[in-house]
Amino acid sequence: MVMAIGGETRQAHVATTMVQLFASGSHVITKLALNFGVSQLVFCVYWQVEVVSEVEVVSAGGGGGGGGGGGGV
Repeated sequence: MVMAIGGETRQAHVATTMVQLFASGSHVITKLALNFGVSQLVFCVYWQVEVVSEVEVVSAGGGGGGGGGGGGV
């Protein structure tokens, strides 16, 4: 029996795929940056600032779901 994929299930699959693609992309970027001689401390600080800014944008725009609202970080 073949069941059609509903809207929420499709969104979950797409979101999971995107997370995996971004994780693998970040791994490649990290390896390249460190292999080209970027300071580990500078790269770590830059990476954390980038992640915090992206999480803030995602949480501020978050539509459905439970949990808190979209405050600042």
